[in-house]
Parts: sequence; structure tokens; C-alpha cells
Amino acid sequence: MSEQATSNSTEWCDLIRDIKENVSDGRGRLALAAEHPNVKPRFVSFIDQLAYEFECIQQLRVLTAWAKVTLATDDSKTRLLNCLREEGFHISHKAEGIIHQEAFRISTERTTIGLYRRRVDDLGFRSGARFDEILARLDQAGFCTCPNETPLQLRRHYKEQPKNEWLTVISEPIVGPDGEPSILTVANNSNGLSVYGRYARPDSLFLPEQQLVFCLK
Repeated sequence: MSEQATSNSTEWCDLIRDIKENVSDGRGRLALAAEHPNVKPRFVSFIDQLAYEFECIQQLRVLTAWAKVTLATDDSKTRLLNCLREEGFHISHKAEGIIHQEAFRISTERTTIGLYRRRVDDLGFRSGARFDEILARLDQAGFCTCPNETPLQLRRHYKEQPKNEWLTVISEPIVGPDGEPSILTVANNSNGLSVYGRYARPDSLFLPEQQLVFCLK
């Protein structure tokens, strides 16, 4: 038996022992659960999901940057917005409302940051995930939220974005004029190369196929 297998076996033994000792009637409940007709398929499904999540986390930890953007290219967010419009980009009403909030700030020091990109299911969430689950998984794998300015600079940089592609930039949510915490999405749709807003409450759901952009810690 390998050292890893021995370690995992020990952990499972410790878990079962903990249930026996600390859960009310733990021994009896374990024995009862073992008689359940679906214990094997559920256990196999549980182990499969854990293995899938671990594999995704391992792949995230060796992920290389997909793109780079430079922050603080303009001296104010108003100037940055005007430049984006002059360059032909579409900024939605919701996105503009988010950007004009006091909490939305652009960087004061010019710096170039790497951006990383993955689908929600690439983070280990086969059925999609809540926003707070996504943040926790990124933190677990060594990533973090992007500066507020990032989606605007990405929009300027990513002119070759394929039609009908949407990239949600994971950042600290900004409470918009509607009172809802929101983040920005970079898209190419019927309005052309665009920036949109989307809700980002802790319980906001993201579908498995949704594309996310985030930063390294």
C-alpha cells in the first residue's frame, strides 16, 4: 500500500472515529447508514466529486496567465470611460452606474498584472456555484479578486474577443445604484465589444460553462 493510500485510510478512520465519539448515537447512526440501499452509489459519487475537485485545484495551481493588462493608464475613471467610448466600445447603463460609484476606484500607480481564465466547472463545480463558493475556491488555489479597473482595461486590450463570448471579471462587488452588489462582464454581442454589469451577491449563481477571469495572489 502506498504512503498516500495509508494516509487517506488513516484520515477516514479518524473521521469515522470522530463521528462515533462526537455525534449523538454516532455508532448507531453509522451502522444504520451502512444498511441504506444507496450507500454504495452515494459514497462512490461523493468520492468521485472529491477527486474531481482536488484534480481541478491541482490544475489551477499550475495555471499560466492568459493575458496581461496595464492599470492606471488614465488619470480618472471619467477619462477612462470617455476613452473607451471614443474607441468604440459599448458601456451598458448598469455597468456605467457601477463605475460611477465612489467605491469603484482606478489604480494610482501604473502596473501590469496577469489575468487567469477558467470556466466555473474548471474550478470543480460541475453543477455551477455561488459567488461566495467561487471566491473561496480561488483563494484555496492561490488566486484573488481583480482590481476594479481590470474589466475596463481588459475591454480595451481584448479586441479580438470572439462573438457571443462573455467573460466575468471576478472583483470585489460594488453596490450599484439599484442597491445590489455587482461586478463587470466583458462581452462581444449584438452591441459589439461591450462592458456589462451583473449581480454578485454571495448567493448569486454562476452556471458551469460561465467564463471567469481572476488574478494571482
